[in-house]
Amino acid sequence: LVLHVEEHRTAELLERLERGALDVGLIATEEARPGLVERRLFHEPFVGYVSEDHPMHAHDRIDETELEAGSLWLLEEGHCFRDQVVQLCGDPGRRAPGTPAPPMHFESGNLETLKRLVDRGGGMTLLPYLAVADLTPAERARVRPFNRPAPSRTVRLVHGRTYLKRAMIDALAKVILDRVPPELKRAG
Repeated sequence: LVLHVEEHRTAELLERLERGALDVGLIATEEARPGLVERRLFHEPFVGYVSEDHPMHAHDRIDETELEAGSLWLLEEGHCFRDQVVQLCGDPGRRAPGTPAPPMHFESGNLETLKRLVDRGGGMTLLPYLAVADLTPAERARVRPFNRPAPSRTVRLVHGRTYLKRAMIDALAKVILDRVPPELKRAG
């Protein structure tokens, strides 16, 4: 078995699975498609990543009703996590009455850049739980969990209906689940 790992946006990944160009994929959206088989692996909560000068830094937990997408650093259009954050927080162009427009608008193609923006430029972003697994103690001090029930997404393994590779797909699912933190296994 040769494992070749690629990163694609969800729509492209699903299209490649439908064409048979990929054997299996991991997705974190609800985008089921006919002809593809999904296996739920675990639920992944969202967390806030907050600079020390942000008002949310003083809170131990985040209440999702206090969030506005227009005040967060976001991934660029086309990323499923951005869509999930916008669904949670609302339109990034919408702000509460009397709230000034942010002095700068910036979107990134990866979560690491968003974390660095918070670290160096201030503000706040949201991250999926697994993105905080390898943070330093100083970076962990910026993480704020949500009040329960925390917003989350379901991570799924998706593959075609072919059963020729079922044993390999089962083995991959086991390897993934063996490496998921125990707290996510309990949630899922």
